[in-house]
Amino acid sequence: DPGVAPQRISLREVVRMALENNLDVKVQRLQPELGEQQMRFAAGAFDPQFGFQTQYVYSETPQNTQEFISTGGITAGFDDPRIFTQENMVFNWQVGGKTPLGTQYSVGLNQLQARNDLNILIPPSLFFPEYTTVLGLTVTQPLLKNFGPAANLAELRIARLQKNIGWYEWQQQLIRSLSESLNLYFDLVYTSENLRVRQSAVHTARMLERQNIRRVEAGKMRPSDVWEAQTSVANNADLALRAMNAYIETQNQLKSRILSTETIAAGPTGRLEPSEGLEIPRVELNRDQFLRDAFNKRPEYLRVESVVEQEGIKVRYARNQVYPQVDLQASYGLTGLEGSFGNSFNETFNNGGPALTVGVLVSIPLGSVKERASLQAAKYRKEQAALNLQRVANEIVFDIDTALSIFRTTKEQVNAAAETTRTARLTVEAQEKLLEEGRATTFDVVRLQNDYADARTRELAALANHRKSILRLAVSRGTLLQELGVDLQNEADKTRPLRVKRQADLPPTNQP
Repeated sequence: DPGVAPQRISLREVVRMALENNLDVKVQRLQPELGEQQMRFAAGAFDPQFGFQTQYVYSETPQNTQEFISTGGITAGFDDPRIFTQENMVFNWQVGGKTPLGTQYSVGLNQLQARNDLNILIPPSLFFPEYTTVLGLTVTQPLLKNFGPAANLAELRIARLQKNIGWYEWQQQLIRSLSESLNLYFDLVYTSENLRVRQSAVHTARMLERQNIRRVEAGKMRPSDVWEAQTSVANNADLALRAMNAYIETQNQLKSRILSTETIAAGPTGRLEPSEGLEIPRVELNRDQFLRDAFNKRPEYLRVESVVEQEGIKVRYARNQVYPQVDLQASYGLTGLEGSFGNSFNETFNNGGPALTVGVLVSIPLGSVKERASLQAAKYRKEQAALNLQRVANEIVFDIDTALSIFRTTKEQVNAAAETTRTARLTVEAQEKLLEEGRATTFDVVRLQNDYADARTRELAALANHRKSILRLAVSRGTLLQELGVDLQNEADKTRPLRVKRQADLPPTNQP
């Protein structure tokens, strides 16, 4: 907007603003958080569970002859001697859970307050009402199916790897967004410098027009030379307008990636003026080192590695589920009977009657078709993931080779364009002197001036492409974030903005 002051912007500021404001980065940054919650959800399977239950029970049960005689045939004053009446209060506390070995445990405390026709008999019974406490421990240990960490930690391990996958996906989006913004910055530098070249060409053409007008007035030149100079002014003015449009378009593309939503919503923003040029840093090429870096750092490769590991966990789990269910179960309890809850609880540890139960529970599926199909499917998915990892590895190798080839090509283009610009400039200067001496035509000078402007444009384009090739080298070897000095904090800490630790620029990518 013409009414808004222009803003000088450096490469470091582009990196900072892209990290703070790019919506794609913000969206993807939540992915590790989702993985963290999935991991906590899976770990919750091993949290102990506490339960409490209380009941009031009242019943009147008709008795047959055997039951009536077994109770002594004596009632406590009820109208119908064959009705057995009881009134109970039941309290139950229980703590249980599961361990990574698959062991299921339960510790329970049951207390019963019982009032019935038996404990109210005359002569009196031991206690009225009766208070019974049962303290017990039950342990169930799978021996085949659902035994061991492979079966019981599978979901937690998969969730942990999913968190890593989210972390790598965020890094991948971060690299993609930064590389897009940096490429646009190099385009901005190019379009800005090219606009100056084209504006300078317009100025040069107008100077030639004025000089030719004076020469015509002095009788040293034909009027057609003025027309040729005026045609050159019009052509260069058109090229300058085109360069201005390219400059504005590149600015808007860069703004869409680095400006905050609040800044965009506030109204028109000022023109972005790059504060840096297209200077080329020194680069040393080492293909073997690039490959080692890529396989250790590129997030897309590390992501697929995690997927392969996930599928391996699923195979081990599916293999465990094919086994028959064989569980060892043991229970041990103590019982106390007294005239109050407290005394009955103490009695369990003093003279409580112990009870022990040990057994084996066996369940053998006939056929195991479902489980074996799941195992085979898991093996196929693991094989797919391994093939995909190989595909990504091949792509990385080709990507590095392509980046190296583009780097060498663009470097040669820079050298060739610089030499073309140098010779074009010398040719123009010589031809302009000849024109002053009357030994050259305006047509020749105009043509050479345009050639010189075109050569400068091509040189700028070659420099911008070469800077992009250096950026592509950093992306292909997986070191862009490191070279930009981006501080990747703990993935769970999304409350703090990412920081740039030092001057953000593409360093020389040097290798020892």
